[in-house]
This record gives sequence, structure tokens and C-alpha cells, in this order.
Amino acid sequence: MRRIAIVVTLVVSGTLAALPALAQGALTFGVMAGAALPTGTFGSGYNSGFAVGGDADYWLAPSFALGMDVLWSQHDADVTNTTGQATVTLVPVGGHLKVGFGSEDAMVTPWVDVGAGAYNINARENDLFGSTETRDTRFGMNVGAGIDFRTTPTFSIGAAGAFHVIPDALQSDTGTNAASYFTLGLRVSVTTAGARTIGGRPY
Repeated sequence: MRRIAIVVTLVVSGTLAALPALAQGALTFGVMAGAALPTGTFGSGYNSGFAVGGDADYWLAPSFALGMDVLWSQHDADVTNTTGQATVTLVPVGGHLKVGFGSEDAMVTPWVDVGAGAYNINARENDLFGSTETRDTRFGMNVGAGIDFRTTPTFSIGAAGAFHVIPDALQSDTGTNAASYFTLGLRVSVTTAGARTIGGRPY
């Protein structure tokens, strides 16, 4: 919990520090939908699922942004799963740093980001008496990359992917296991910067 508090404090502090300059800067809002692919120990007990999320970026410079994001994904247990958990839902809420690449007059903008935050975990278990749910919040990290294609001065479409790691996410008979998974999908974004934008970046 202490690590979660530190991450949340840093994200909030960074956002508050940027507020005075928002009138001159560019804000980009994005929505992503696609697949969530569990890996490692998590992948051996759970199936791939659907993922959907949103993000907001404040561009401190034409190629550098501070942002916040939320993502939802759900995974059904594999037939070989022995933990008793039927479904696990993951909802990370956190912040990230994003770097965009390419010239400012390009129609295509590749980008990378790194982030961390609070991963909310909801596990549902089925037994003879019905189903029960357990909820927990753990610290997690992620790295991602994507590409935006500008279709209008303020609207872009593209693809985005990320790798997520939650060091102590899942409880089982053998102890606490890490959970790691990929998310990959299509992303659309809009910007508030007006007509002179490239892939959500001001120029």
C-alpha cells in the first residue's frame, strides 16, 4: 500500500504542477479497445480476454507528455486452473510518461510510454454454494508503444500495445504469484489544441 500511495502522490503532483500551463498546451484524449493476453504463471491458468481503456495526455513539449490512464480487462480461468478462481478482472489506474517521435509535420507519429499505478483486482470464485468475489489493490508497472495516423487536424487513429506486470497480484495455495499480460488494440484520439496538430502533438 505504501508503494501505491507514493505512485498516486507523484501522479497527482505532476498533474497539479502542469495545470497553470494548460491554457497554452495541448490535451489529447484517447480510447483503446482490443485483447488482453496473459503470460507466465498468469497465462498458464487464465485465458485471453477483452480489454478497453482510456487515457489523457498533457503535452509539455511537442514530443513529451505527462498522462493518466485507466484500463479494464477480464480473464476466465483455464480448464487446468486449480486456484478455484473462475474469473479475474484487472483495472489499473495510473500515470505515464510518453515520448513521441518523428518530425512535427509528419502524418504518422510513433510513440512509447512507461507508467505505473494501482491495479485493482477482482477475483470471482464458484463453489457448491454459489459464487464469491474478493477485491484487492496492488502496485503494478507497464511499458507501451503505439503509432498514430492523423486523419484530420484534430483526430487520429492507430494501434497501441503495452506489457503489464503486477509483482504480487494473485493468491493461491502455493503463495502469492505475479501477474503479467499484454494488451494490444486499436486506438482513436482527439486533441484540444486546435487545427495545428500532428497525431495529437502540438506544433
